Amino acid sequence: MKRSHYFHDLCASYSAELDDLRENSEGRDVLQARLRDKRRAFASLVPMMSFSPELVASAFHGAFSFPSSSRAALHELLQREPGDFLPWGEVSGAVQIADWAQPMISLVLAEAEGEDFLSTVLGLEFALTTERRGAGPRADADGDDDTRDDDADDERDHERDGEDNGSDDESSDETEGMGEDFLEQQGFDRRTPS
Repeated sequence: MKRSHYFHDLCASYSAELDDLRENSEGRDVLQARLRDKRRAFASLVPMMSFSPELVASAFHGAFSFPSSSRAALHELLQREPGDFLPWGEVSGAVQIADWAQPMISLVLAEAEGEDFLSTVLGLEFALTTERRGAGPRADADGDDDTRDDDADDERDHERDGEDNGSDDESSDETEGMGEDFLEQQGFDRRTPS
C-alpha cells in the first residue's frame, strides 16, 4: 500500500513500540496489561503526542474496527501528511470506535493538534491491521490486491534484494577473506589458506 513519507516512517516506529510493550523480561505476553496502564495514565501522555506520536498512539491499540467500506478512505489517509488530513468528523465516520476510547478521544480533541493526531492513530492502526492480516500480495473480500509492494521504495528494495541474492556466495567469500586478512594482521593464524 502506498504511504506518505510521514506514515512510511511512523508505521515502523509504531510497530516497534507495540513489540516493546508486548513481552516482559520473562518472555510473557503482557501487552494488554501495559496498554491498560497507558490508558489509565493517558492524560499525562497527551503532551507527548506532537513529538512522540507512536508512544501515545499505542494507548489506542485495538480501539478501531475497519469495515470493508472504509478501506478506500483509509488507504487515501495513509497517503497524506499532517495538515492535509480530512477533518476528524469525516474520517471517524468511516470506522467503528470502541466505547472505552471515547474519553481519550475527547481529551485529544481539546488539543490544537488533536484532529491530526487522531487521524495519525487511525492510519497507524489501519496499516498495522492490514500488515498483520497477511504478508505479501493477497486479495481481500472486495477482490482488491492489498500489498505493500505498491510503495516505490519497497519495490526498489525488493529489486535490490533480487540482485543481491545472485551474488551472495561471491560477496560472502569476499567478506570472509577480508576478515581472515584482518585477523592475520592481528597475529592470528588463518583458518583457510590464502
